[in-house]
Amino acid sequence: MAVGSSRNVEAIERQASVQKEQGIEVSDTSQETSASVQGNKEETSPLNFRSLKNSSKYTLMLLASANFAHMTAFSLLAPFFPKEALKKGTSQTVIGLIFSVFEFVVFFTAPVYGANDVSPMYLFPALRESLTHGIMETATSLGFMVGPAIGSFLYEAGGFGLPFYVIGSFILLNGALVCGCLPESTG
Repeated sequence: MAVGSSRNVEAIERQASVQKEQGIEVSDTSQETSASVQGNKEETSPLNFRSLKNSSKYTLMLLASANFAHMTAFSLLAPFFPKEALKKGTSQTVIGLIFSVFEFVVFFTAPVYGANDVSPMYLFPALRESLTHGIMETATSLGFMVGPAIGSFLYEAGGFGLPFYVIGSFILLNGALVCGCLPESTG
C-alpha cells in the first residue's frame, strides 16, 4: 500500500471515530470507502443532515439562525431609512456612507477576527464542509433577502423604532440561546 493511501485510510478512520462521538450512525460504508481508497478510488462515506444527532442539528440551526439575524438586521433598514434620513436633512452622500460603513468595517476587521473565527466547520468536523457552508450561506442569503420586506412591514406597522426593537429582541434571544446551548469547547 502506498504512503498516500495509508494516510487516506487513517483520515477516514479518524472521521468515523468523530462521527461515532457525535452520535452519527457509522455503517460499513466507511470500511467500503477505506477499501476503495486503498484501491486508489476517491469516494466518501455518505453523510447528510439527517444523520446528525439532535443536539448537533440544534447547534447548527442556532448558528444558522445567528447568520440569518445578522443579515436581516443589516438589510431591514434599506426600504425606509433613506426617506427618514432625508426628512432630517441628511445628504444622499451621507446616506450612502451609512450603508457602506458596515462592509468597510468588515473589510478591515476580517483579517483580525477572521483568524480567530469559530467556524461551524470546526464544530462539525465529520460533517462535510460543503453541507455546513451551504446551510450557513443559505441562512445568510435568506436574511439578506427577507430583511427589507420585514423592515418595510414593521416600519408601516409601528414606525421607525419597531423594526429595530423586533430584530434587536430576536438577536438578544438568539444570543442567549447560543450562549446557553452551545457545547463547551474541548480544544
